[in-house]
Amino acid sequence: MMRYCMPPDPNTRTASFVAPANACDTHFHIFGPPEEFSFAPTRQYSPPAAPLEHYLNITTGIGIERGVVVQPSVHGLDNSVTLNAIERSSGRFRGVARVDDKTSRSELQRLHEGGMRGCRFNLLNRPRGNVALDVFDRVVERVVEFGWSIDLHIDP
Repeated sequence: MMRYCMPPDPNTRTASFVAPANACDTHFHIFGPPEEFSFAPTRQYSPPAAPLEHYLNITTGIGIERGVVVQPSVHGLDNSVTLNAIERSSGRFRGVARVDDKTSRSELQRLHEGGMRGCRFNLLNRPRGNVALDVFDRVVERVVEFGWSIDLHIDP
């Protein structure tokens, strides 16, 4: 059975503060809209749409100037939603992609040129000891050429 998430609060209030100059949100997601950026059939949950416009409305009000868009698991290995947000950010955003050991070098190059500067491994809810370290090692060996960071999403 597919799990659903609560939507973001549409009634955000004006903040009582303004972030310092050059403030950076270091981890946020853009979800859909699913009509434009489909969800992966193998996803574990279905979030409501949280498009770039919603995020920009919130951050503009508090003075967040820069950000790192992290590819959400619900979009799988199709990084289009994250690349789109980076492209539309006028240079304000960089991204963290989802890739695997089958991702070609040319695709990694395309992602890098599109503003990706890291990749994420979603290891949450995996059985203990079932971390594919060989896949992890192969991906790390390939992204080091681009100077990417590695983001691990793990159980505490």
